[in-house]
Amino acid sequence: MFSYAIIPYLGFKFKGFIVNLIIEDKEYRFATYNFSKIKIIEREKNFISFMIKKSKYSLFIKAKNKNTIALAAPKEGKMDNFIKEGLSGEVEVIFKHKDKVIFEDKGIRCGIEIMLK
Repeated sequence: MFSYAIIPYLGFKFKGFIVNLIIEDKEYRFATYNFSKIKIIEREKNFISFMIKKSKYSLFIKAKNKNTIALAAPKEGKMDNFIKEGLSGEVEVIFKHKDKVIFEDKGIRCGIEIMLK
């Protein structure tokens, strides 16, 4: 699970994210609140790739949206915005501790929403 958004908080806004990765019953969490760092590598209309680091762990993710539909979404308290979301996306994940690959996989039929600003 991965979510990255602009978060309103006490009258100001900040970019925040959270990633939850479970491998063999062990949870790895990367988030703004635990001082993980994110770097967007490439971002296009239907594709995004990024690297997330926390301590000696790194997570590289590529996500590609395929078939999308327009869904109503909130904007400034009103549901008058539209986002493109689909369930036919593909995600590639590489998870490392130091330079050793712990987990690597590709998922298909993934729910993905990519918004550009």
